[in-house]
Amino acid sequence: MKEKKSRVFHPMSKIPERDTDDHSFSKTVLVYSEDLSFIELGYFDFEDERWYHFGSDSFLLKCWCYISNPMECLEEHQEWPLAKHKGYQEPLF
Repeated sequence: MKEKKSRVFHPMSKIPERDTDDHSFSKTVLVYSEDLSFIELGYFDFEDERWYHFGSDSFLLKCWCYISNPMECLEEHQEWPLAKHKGYQEPLF
């Protein structure tokens, strides 16, 4: 059985796997703040040897985890109904 990477949290000292398209960056991950509240999407830049996140706030990073892959996690829940988001428009054709 394949390991579910999304459920494992890592210290910031452990670097995520490299991105498959651009090896100068890690895969995008979820990063958490010092108080363990979810903060942002982030990545490790291998050329700069530092962490970055996509938000505008400044904070200390505590840990990270891989982003869940729904195909790995929801196989048994294909019957779950779909929901329309605000502004959803039906396809014209």
